[in-house]
Amino acid sequence: MATFLDIGVLNYFSMIFPALLVFVLVFAILEKTKMLGESKTLHAMAAIVAAFMVMLSRNVLAIINVGAPWFVMIFIFLILLVLLYRFMGASEEDLSRVIRTDKNIQWLLFFIGIVIVLSSIAHIYGQRFLEQESESVIDGKDIAEGEEGAAPAEDREGRAFSQELYNTFFSPKILGLTLIILIAVFTIALLSKESV
Repeated sequence: MATFLDIGVLNYFSMIFPALLVFVLVFAILEKTKMLGESKTLHAMAAIVAAFMVMLSRNVLAIINVGAPWFVMIFIFLILLVLLYRFMGASEEDLSRVIRTDKNIQWLLFFIGIVIVLSSIAHIYGQRFLEQESESVIDGKDIAEGEEGAAPAEDREGRAFSQELYNTFFSPKILGLTLIILIAVFTIALLSKESV
């Protein structure tokens, strides 16, 4: 039964929303940086071309469809955080000064953006790469099951990319390496800090 809350019709517009997002972002960046000069027409044409280029690739559309909601969620969280700081008495000048000058905040936002982009790419391409990897090839010949170098059949069948990624990140070797890197980072940060 059709209801007013049924948004299944929006699936037909799944190509339009990412293209519109790319158009708006490219146009805004070109207007702000004036990379192509002062002409708004030239900026709009470049943004339209970029949007059409995105529409030609289903994979790029899928990456944008996966990543965009996460960026929106982070944006809403940051707006609520700014409102909380304003409610506690911070002025706009204080907030803008901290955002412009504090390198830790800038690096944190950059890192969050990179994680979202990489996880979106992994979500789209990860399982395909895993399936290609499981078809082992040496010298152009497929490795038959039971030969040296072939993975057991139960290891190859039904592996999900998310499970393999989890197994990789939480293996003892990776966790140990992460701990060593964190210790090194904090040691360098504390040793290079000026004495008070």
